[in-house]
Amino acid sequence: MQKIQLVMKAKQIIKLLPGKYLDKLAVKLKSDYKAKKLTSKTLFMVILYSMFSEKMYSLRKMKQNFNKKTFQEKILENDTFTTINHTSFHYRLQTIDYRYFELIFCHLLKIISEKINKSNFFKFEILRVDSTLIKVSSKLASIGFKQTSNNPKKKIKLTISYSDLPEQVKFYKNIEGKSENVAIKEAILSKETPRNQIIIFDMWPLRTRNV
Repeated sequence: MQKIQLVMKAKQIIKLLPGKYLDKLAVKLKSDYKAKKLTSKTLFMVILYSMFSEKMYSLRKMKQNFNKKTFQEKILENDTFTTINHTSFHYRLQTIDYRYFELIFCHLLKIISEKINKSNFFKFEILRVDSTLIKVSSKLASIGFKQTSNNPKKKIKLTISYSDLPEQVKFYKNIEGKSENVAIKEAILSKETPRNQIIIFDMWPLRTRNV
């Protein structure tokens, strides 16, 4: 059976996206209007790099990554070094056309799908793990946790593992379960994972290194 690589690095994804493609996409959507330092391509590169390199990434983390000389030389391949403030990321994310990222995702999905040997891939089972918070009135529920002592509503955390049908459901009534690092980690580690099973979960704020 052909070996399938299930984990990709930021550099590998970047290689699948030629700079010309990212530039043409920005021209098509006019998403670089009035943008100087933070072009659409640069913004995407910083976000992607931060997602793969940081446990918890934020606007300040993205600023720190952008302001690294090695990042600008090796990832952005800039000839000159420049710096930027984190507020610029805030403004840029508010104004950029969301379709820029949507089309990149669709483009990558098509490329990666073509690289996968589908006859082998369908032998794998996909297990999805996700969580949600349910808010209920304190008058209706005796269990649950409050965000603040004077809040009239209580919260219950629900974490579910499912493929075609739900396989595992867990409720958290204490505030410790609010953290995804607790809830999703417990859901994954509480059951034995078959070799042909791929587990999919949200990377924010959880990171695989915590599992």
